[in-house]
Amino acid sequence: MSTPNPCLQKINIQSLFTAYNASFALGKMYGTNAYLAGAEAFSSEPHYASYCVKCGACEKRCPQHIAIRDSLVAVTRRLEPLLDYVEIQDFVLNHDIHAFIRIHEQQNFRGAISWTYT
Repeated sequence: MSTPNPCLQKINIQSLFTAYNASFALGKMYGTNAYLAGAEAFSSEPHYASYCVKCGACEKRCPQHIAIRDSLVAVTRRLEPLLDYVEIQDFVLNHDIHAFIRIHEQQNFRGAISWTYT
């Protein structure tokens, strides 16, 4: 049974953290694909990690006391490096996603993060 999302911006925190962890465990390509799916990147209303407004509503409900706002910054840095310059839909449709992944594969492991709703 699904628990209501505590994020007022409708960011799927659990999915984006899973994608972030997968980008280290299974590779940047897999993590990026999981991120795009979790953020609903191809929908009419995507919910990227960078859309976090730092309100703290999620952290108040986090049983693990994770610094979610800071963690979403790490997710953004690892999995959204080009969103400031181009729309991800345009990039994926008009550029070589494999080259993008190879270029950004250089980032180091910063530690896994997890999230569960209560």
